[in-house]
This record gives sequence, structure tokens and C-alpha cells, in this order.
Amino acid sequence: MRRLLLFLVFPLLATADVRLPAILGDHMALQAQMPLHFWGWADPGEKVEVKFRGQSASTTAEADGRWSLYLNPEAAGGPDTVEIAGRNRIRLDDVLVGEVWVGSGQSNMVFPVKNANDADKEIAAASFPEIRIFKVKLETASEPKQDVEGEWVACSPQTAGDISGVGYFFSRDLHQKLGGPIGFIQSAWGGTPAQAWTPYEELDGDPALHQVIDIGVRRSTLTRARWCATRKLSIAGRRKPQPLARPGRRPRASRSRHAAPATSTSRPCFTTR
Repeated sequence: MRRLLLFLVFPLLATADVRLPAILGDHMALQAQMPLHFWGWADPGEKVEVKFRGQSASTTAEADGRWSLYLNPEAAGGPDTVEIAGRNRIRLDDVLVGEVWVGSGQSNMVFPVKNANDADKEIAAASFPEIRIFKVKLETASEPKQDVEGEWVACSPQTAGDISGVGYFFSRDLHQKLGGPIGFIQSAWGGTPAQAWTPYEELDGDPALHQVIDIGVRRSTLTRARWCATRKLSIAGRRKPQPLARPGRRPRASRSRHAAPATSTSRPCFTTR
């Protein structure tokens, strides 16, 4: 009986594999001329090594299982292979290095190529294997998440239709101008309110925005509990929400059905943890 018990318990003691976030995967694009950030999860204390283009670096997972390291900047080009080794090994193939941009916001950024002018013609001509797209799956959360769902794909007539119109035309023009790989990370959700994109602490720090939280807490038990704990109020004894301050009215801007072009205020980004 003792031997059988040990046999049944043993799988529970097995070590966890090194794991990467979804954004580090096959066909990804890494930012050129900037330190290359790799991160993920492993067993506490586990050594993790990353190799890329002749470079290698290693680190040890923290007590919570997280690990993070950087490789030196690399020039645009590829494809290449990334190797990650811990107790298990991960190989990422078809990796490019170039210009990586994030497209975020609401409906103007979501507006897909398939709804643009001359969509059929544009999609048929969208054969750009050096343009890589990562589309973040839309999912609500009461707290910032450590990972997302999505995968890198090469731009082609089969994938271009559902890409952000802004993202596609911007990436195509930049690719044709620079002659190198482009990565575009699409994280946009049409119709989302401004508070959905605002850190909780910023809303809490402005009394004029407390009503926004009062509305939100009725939709989320987790946020309601956090709000009450932070403000040291009981749910039963809450103050009456105060009305928002209303500044002078501004002229209403007409809404365009077409996606607005990306501007120079956007910036390359591939170091988000």
C-alpha cells in the first residue's frame, strides 16, 4: 500500500517546464537596435538560458517562478532561431528583427482591412512575409494580466483581412520605405470607455473620477472589494456617489467611419513585462 501511495503522489511533485508568454513565439518580430527582452516562468531557482544569433545569457527564476533577461541589441534581418533551455528546451523558429510597433485604442484602430476601400484588391496584394502581426485576443480582466492570448502570423492574403487597417497600411508603408521586417501588435477594442485604459490608482487619486469607479464596482465583485478595502469603507455604509465635475462644453467632433492614420507619437515597443 505504501509503494502504491508513493507512486500516486510522485506525479504531483514533478517539476514545471520553462514557459514563455504568448508574445514570444514562432514567427515573432523583435525590436532592432534595442536590448532584446526575454521573460517567462519556471520553477523557483531554476536556471534558464537564452541563445540567439551567437549570443547567450542566463538567469535564475525568482521565488514566484518569474525570470527575465536581456540580450544585446541586434540589427534588422532574419529569419533566425531562438533557443531557451531550462529543465526543458524551447525552440522558436522564423524569428525576425526589425521595427516593432503597438497599435492600441478603439474602433478606429480595430477597423479591419476587409472593410477598407478596395478591400478585395488590397487583400489580394497583401503578400508581405516580413510583416508580422500579433493580434491580442479581447478579454476583460479586473487586474493587469501577466499574459495574453494570441500568436504571430505573417501578413498574407489569408491573414490580412482581419488586421487593423491602420496597422496594415502603416506597416506596409514602413516596410516598403525601410526595406526590413516590421512587427505590429494589435491590442484594440472598439467602444471601450477611457476608464478601461486608465490605471486604477489614477482614477482613485482624482475625486472627480470616483463616480467612474462607483459605476464600475457594481459590475465587478473583485473590484468592489478592492475599492472598499482601499477606501476603508464598508459596502453597507458607502457614501453617496458624487457627481462628476462638468467643465464647459466642447464642440462635438465629427466621427469618421475610416481609420485614422498612425502618427509619430507611436513608438516601438517590445520590452513590456
